[in-house]
Amino acid sequence: MTGSYHVCFTVPDLDSAMADLTAAGVRWREPANGRSGDWDYRIVAAWKPDGTPMPAISG
Repeated sequence: MTGSYHVCFTVPDLDSAMADLTAAGVRWREPANGRSGDWDYRIVAAWKPDGTPMPAISG
């Protein structure tokens, strides 16, 4: 594969998902809180070994 790919996961508990993936060696940026219309969300980017971000969101 070449080029850039985006994968997103929606999880019921972002902190637990981050803890599980941290144990597997994933490195995280700080989560951010936001609102889109009536929807509150938290989003975070994880960095894969090649430096490509892998976002996760909860809301």
